[in-house]
Amino acid sequence: MIKNAMKRGINSFMYSVAITTILSLVVYSMASTADSYPVLPAFAERFSKTGMAFLVQLVLIGMTSAAFGAFSVIMESERIGLLTQSILYFILTAAFWLPTMIFCFNIQENPASFFTVTLSYVLSYVITWGISYKNCKKNIDEINKHLIRRGGKEQNGICN
Repeated sequence: MIKNAMKRGINSFMYSVAITTILSLVVYSMASTADSYPVLPAFAERFSKTGMAFLVQLVLIGMTSAAFGAFSVIMESERIGLLTQSILYFILTAAFWLPTMIFCFNIQENPASFFTVTLSYVLSYVITWGISYKNCKKNIDEINKHLIRRGGKEQNGICN
């Protein structure tokens, strides 16, 4: 499980940095000035050079993606139910996501921004969890149909 988590974390880091770099190059190529970087001005002000802000942004995006990727192995555990998996995943990913948002956007200085950003994360997660739960129940129902056809006993699965 740890090896798989590390592999997913590294892959997620690499994919997110690559995608962000490609998209940034597209934005950079369309910019009106040669020194334009796809970085929020307030974030760039924290650094002596905008290029350094961009590099830090890439690392933060990569680290956040790595955390999401690595912790996704929790969702494959057969020993714990979907709700427990989801709560663990939510807490662990939020532990990486929230400090990154605070660092990047200073959301702690503006309560409305903090509330909005946190609410969007929670709502996104709830929607994702709802879809996962629905898919899990559908899969369990299909497995139960096959079991009943073969004369077996219906199972509850990990969704409950």
